Amino acid sequence: MAQYACTELKKREILIAMFITMFIGLLLGINQSITSLGQAIPPVIAGVITSININLPIAVGAVATLLAWAMFMVLCVRNKACVEVTAPR
Repeated sequence: MAQYACTELKKREILIAMFITMFIGLLLGINQSITSLGQAIPPVIAGVITSININLPIAVGAVATLLAWAMFMVLCVRNKACVEVTAPR
């Protein structure tokens, strides 16, 4: 009986290790897929914008930068959420 319990314990340990390995693999696969999408979509958008007008990507980049700055000012500076980040004292 003791030998049977030992093999059952080892089977459980092996199954748990396999599950953890598969779960980590799943997370790494999802991470890689999202990273690939993040690297593939911007050139497509840039191509569409450039097909409209050759100078438009610069204007869109400027607008996106100003929009990001405005969001930073509203969300971090005015709400004092990022005081240590924005102005170290």
